[in-house]
Amino acid sequence: MCQIVGFSNTKAPNAIQQTNKTLYQGNTEYNYIYIKLPLAITGNTAVEKQKELTARYFENTKQLYMKLAVKMPEKPGIAGSEMIPVYADIAEYGLVSDDIAYVKVQQLEGGSTPMVQQALQFIKHQLPGKAYPGYDMKDNGDKKSFVLALAGMMQSIAALKMGEDNALKLSSKCKEVETNKSFVRLTHPNFKKYGGGLRVKKVILNDNWNKMTSQYESTYGQEYLYTTTELINGKPAVISSGVAAWEPSIGSYENPHKEIMRFMNHNKGGPYDFGAIEMPLGEIFYPSPMVGYSRVEVLSIHRDTVKNLPTRQVTEFFTTKEFPFKSAHTPLTDPEANVKYEPKAILQLLKLDMKKAVTQSQGFLVDMNDMNGKVKTQSTYSALDSLVPVSFTESFYNVEKAPGNTYTFNHNFPTINSPEGLLNNSLIGRDIELMADFRQHKTETITTNISANFDFFFIGIFPIPLTNLLQPVIYEGMTYRSASILKVVNHYGILDSVVSIDKGSMVSTKNLVYDAETGNPLLTRTNNEHDKAIYNFSYPAHWAYSGMGPAYKNIDAVYENLTFRHGLLENKIDKSIFESGDEMYVFTEKNKGPLKKAPCDVPKLFDLYLQKNTANKIWAVNTAKVGSLTPQVVFMDANGNPYTAEGNP
Repeated sequence: MCQIVGFSNTKAPNAIQQTNKTLYQGNTEYNYIYIKLPLAITGNTAVEKQKELTARYFENTKQLYMKLAVKMPEKPGIAGSEMIPVYADIAEYGLVSDDIAYVKVQQLEGGSTPMVQQALQFIKHQLPGKAYPGYDMKDNGDKKSFVLALAGMMQSIAALKMGEDNALKLSSKCKEVETNKSFVRLTHPNFKKYGGGLRVKKVILNDNWNKMTSQYESTYGQEYLYTTTELINGKPAVISSGVAAWEPSIGSYENPHKEIMRFMNHNKGGPYDFGAIEMPLGEIFYPSPMVGYSRVEVLSIHRDTVKNLPTRQVTEFFTTKEFPFKSAHTPLTDPEANVKYEPKAILQLLKLDMKKAVTQSQGFLVDMNDMNGKVKTQSTYSALDSLVPVSFTESFYNVEKAPGNTYTFNHNFPTINSPEGLLNNSLIGRDIELMADFRQHKTETITTNISANFDFFFIGIFPIPLTNLLQPVIYEGMTYRSASILKVVNHYGILDSVVSIDKGSMVSTKNLVYDAETGNPLLTRTNNEHDKAIYNFSYPAHWAYSGMGPAYKNIDAVYENLTFRHGLLENKIDKSIFESGDEMYVFTEKNKGPLKKAPCDVPKLFDLYLQKNTANKIWAVNTAKVGSLTPQVVFMDANGNPYTAEGNP
């Protein structure tokens, strides 16, 4: 967070303008913000300075987040400022001097700057007693209350003419900012950030050899370095390799991914009232706040005190910097996403059509992955050469390079789904979950009037009555429908190949074909140090033994109203869903089994039903597994007795 030094309306302010602490003067609102830079810009030319300013402070920044300490109107014994968060779209930025930058913010639709609009909206909604005279009269006497109420009424009359915000500005509400307490969020110039948590710095082992033999004792150990080299403004700089997967939702003001999506409530002739939804949407699906390291170097603690210098081991990891979580949404401004029906004004005036309807639909997408922490490379360096590794191993995943030093996933793999060996292209390593919410709210009002008014006129001597008993019935209705779709996509990193180099000899292993059922590699190719290919094929066990297939095919299957007779299922269902060895839970409320039908089930007087098996767990046994000439699926209890029971019809 960088300190704000002042506000004005020019990119080349003088000393007074640069330190101006007011957000507006009269009807002029200042849309230039001057910021103190913690690290001065060192470029020689204007182009170099602008490029360095972008690289150090404004890279990938579209919205400027501010925390303004705005002074509130004083009351007896009550004074001070309120910390008001403000988001503003950046229109332009540059340098006033080597250590002072300016940012020009875009004005909102009503013509105000985000700073003035947010400050005035805060005092109107949160502190109305300070915004409107006479609003809070609980501590005032009668005469004073009357005078304050008159003053508030006069201000309201003035607001009708010039606008509520202009009336507040006329009385200098929320005009001054305490700049020593106000800050903006910029990128840290040295890519440094303070955070909690612990990491291993050094591990030392002491053998205490002198206590056993009265000889010299020795210490062993390793030291861990968590640094990497990053290009900042085109120059290499040593920085921490730590990458925050995410930040806590409370207090995450420095999270650069936090932006807002504005919406506006504006009635014709009324003030502009802006609201905001904080981005990213779907933050609940984002990773937990933690720090991972993209590069870890392991060194011996005796690397500078021995003759035989030990090696250095470096491991690099993928992090959320290369594989960030992403979210997107469809706009409600799309005509097809926000459909309204409203009858013409003349029909509403004549009470002929009073039905209105609003239908809104919006889709949301959250894109996730599991690449944070996966090993990228492992290298071993000699003490005398820090550039060329002695041994090197690199892992390649199903990813492709994308702009902005990020990656995209490729989920298309060659697969085999049966022992026949037919090769297909399949999607592996991607889960999609879809959640939908549909709502409807409808109100109807039917109004009718019956007026018993009579009048007469005569035709000759005969009276003719007139009446208006038949009044029109008025139907009023309001219908609101909404449809919201949330799509959560989870990408999994699939290891594609591994390349190892040891003292100039290279060995590589690549996965060529995958199992369409499990996603495990079936065919791999290894090129040895002589550049000769060695192939290895794994035959999936579930191809040879169906009982070793995945459980998803029948897990949680539920059937009702079944009849088991002597271990055989009589209902006409697809029995291929049962696999020999499947365990099932059964439940029936009947006290007896099915009627006796088989030749051996000779009905006896008062004994027309088979005896029910009281087991709650049964197992499926495929007799074909033991060489039966008439294969069938038999259901038995834990003691090997055939199961007999009948469900409710």
